[in-house]
Amino acid sequence: MAKIKNGFLDRFEGKLGPAVGYQWKGRACVRSLQTYIHDPRTAAQVVNRSRFRALSRLASDMLPVVRIGFRGPAREGQTSEYNCFVHSNKQNVNLVDNEVQVDYAALTVAEGPLPTVAFRQPQVGDDLTVSVPFVAESGRPRDYVLLYAYAPALQSGQLALPVYRQQELIVTTLPSAWRGHTVHLYAFCWDRDQLASPSSYLGNLIV
Repeated sequence: MAKIKNGFLDRFEGKLGPAVGYQWKGRACVRSLQTYIHDPRTAAQVVNRSRFRALSRLASDMLPVVRIGFRGPAREGQTSEYNCFVHSNKQNVNLVDNEVQVDYAALTVAEGPLPTVAFRQPQVGDDLTVSVPFVAESGRPRDYVLLYAYAPALQSGQLALPVYRQQELIVTTLPSAWRGHTVHLYAFCWDRDQLASPSSYLGNLIV
């Protein structure tokens, strides 16, 4: 609704019929009111919007590990860890036959300049304990190694307690509710300066 102080011919602010009055740099201005929303749903737009929604949901699910793994790039780019994750993984989420597909093997949960860790084959026990051996790095014994498990069907993840890079083994116990579901495993290292190594995809398993 428009507000007029000194008669109809005076300047006004707000909606008045097909026009909108407003102030810009101290001047009274008028523009026409947009009567429709230009929002064409082309095939490309539908695909991009579906991909972005899926990637945003994935970033929210993985936020605990994203905040650690992308802390360095976020600080350098003066943005959020969430935005860094979305930017780094936009090519890993696609729409195929109207169904969103995530390339979990290509997904990145950490980025940074630290040297990567040589991980061995993960092992899972009957009690849902996941053990991942790795090669110790004598040159960086105080770096931390982190293990992240994600169950897509449950939209849930778990970050294991970190161990030092010289300890050669990281272990976590998955929730009992995860039994029978596919779990994807990722691991990376992290240092006291809050920098990470690129994450490694360790494969998937049905627990």
